[in-house]
Amino acid sequence: MDERARLDPSYFSIPASDWAQVDPAVANDLARTYRELGLALQTLDRLGVTPEAAAAEPESPPPPAELALRMHETAGSLLGQVAADEQGLRQIITTLRTAFAVAWDLYSFRESERVTVAEHMRQLRDRIEEFERELLEIQNAKGNPSE
Repeated sequence: MDERARLDPSYFSIPASDWAQVDPAVANDLARTYRELGLALQTLDRLGVTPEAAAAEPESPPPPAELALRMHETAGSLLGQVAADEQGLRQIITTLRTAFAVAWDLYSFRESERVTVAEHMRQLRDRIEEFERELLEIQNAKGNPSE
């Protein structure tokens, strides 16, 4: 069983998807990325870095969401190699910016005078759980993503 399927589906499930759902503009971006990847692989080949051949060539493309996740993971690995010294700081900055925006939305100046940090954290946790329930409802309405 895929490790992602065993974990919390609100965090790790891949949504069911079909290539018919892909917008032409996204298809153009994908085609551009395909050409750029070809150029990158040619450059790596000239440098003597050749990827190992896949054990079995796929007969059909993976669903869009699965391909997107693979591309995301590969992009993260690539960034980790070329900007490892920056990656941790960039992640911290992004996380703090998100936390600041959420806190500003949920905890206005007036509320800061009458709501404790513990109460604010409880409200935030409740909202997160509410969004997770909505996500699971959407996933269930679409069908089980691990099937």
